[in-house]
Amino acid sequence: MTRSDFRNESRSEAACLQLRCEVMYSYSWPVADEEERSVLDELTRREREILAQIAEGKSNEAIAQSLVLTKRAVEKHVNSIFAKLSLRDTPAISRRVTAALLFLADGDSRPAREGSGVIRQR
Repeated sequence: MTRSDFRNESRSEAACLQLRCEVMYSYSWPVADEEERSVLDELTRREREILAQIAEGKSNEAIAQSLVLTKRAVEKHVNSIFAKLSLRDTPAISRRVTAALLFLADGDSRPAREGSGVIRQR
């Protein structure tokens, strides 16, 4: 593979990831009061804490240490995050990066939905 091939492939993957992020971020569920809802609203407080640390670039092991959890518990939470965000495992797009981008794009600006288990701090 030449440098040019590598650059083209990297750009193609980046464009695909950006498109997927835009599609995921634009998805919202119908709500009776017409409030905009985030795909992240379904995450629990603990899942949001873990997703925030994923967005910081931390590994599962580092997250486990900082939250005083086992690595296996973090892995279960991460898989739950992927399931709730409907992120499928594909070779072209990293679910972990997509989830982090969704978290960062969300901006955590909306109040938590009642009963969601999510507590947002301002």
